[in-house]
Amino acid sequence: MVSNSFLPRRCPDPIIAPFLKGVLQAMPLNEKLRDLLHHYYIALMVYPGSMPEYFEDLDAGSRYNIAVLSPAGLTPMVTIDPTDGRPEEIVGTILKVLEKLQEVY
Repeated sequence: MVSNSFLPRRCPDPIIAPFLKGVLQAMPLNEKLRDLLHHYYIALMVYPGSMPEYFEDLDAGSRYNIAVLSPAGLTPMVTIDPTDGRPEEIVGTILKVLEKLQEVY
């Protein structure tokens, strides 16, 4: 179980909040994903209102998505909607994307 200190303190969108919280709680339960995030990839959570102005001008941070960012420029390569399924399915999708990227990077 993930500590509540890692979960968003408040999500301005009450419809998205339970989905996002479910995914964030399910992520550390997946051993393969946990290993990738500890040894190969960097996990980053950007809180609402903390996005640099330059990125806000490009519409970054205006939606609640889980994104896999490119190491070249931090542009989204894949975005995943946290409301698109059960948390375990979303975590499975994240894992599949990261495993495929690991093959080419």
